[in-house]
Amino acid sequence: MNDGNQIKKNLTKEIKSTINTIDPAFNVEESIGLYLKILKYNITIPHKDNLDGLENLVMQTLEQCFVQDKIDKISIGVFCKNFEQFVKKYTTYLRKVNQ
Repeated sequence: MNDGNQIKKNLTKEIKSTINTIDPAFNVEESIGLYLKILKYNITIPHKDNLDGLENLVMQTLEQCFVQDKIDKISIGVFCKNFEQFVKKYTTYLRKVNQ
């Protein structure tokens, strides 16, 4: 199993029961799949924020947390710090898809 699949499997295992307690209809696997797909999305239009490398940084953090099982304050901090950049990438992705 490659790291992307292992990350998806372990992340789903970690959060699914909590999220489904809040909303049983929420599709955790599909949402994580979409999250990883957007991370890998290559933005070809100029953007004021440098989003290159976001996928690598976030995937390294997710691998550290959900494959190597080495969760610490630094890895969580890196993930949280880059979440804003992910949202910017997501909005750019949506604009491109909805054109």
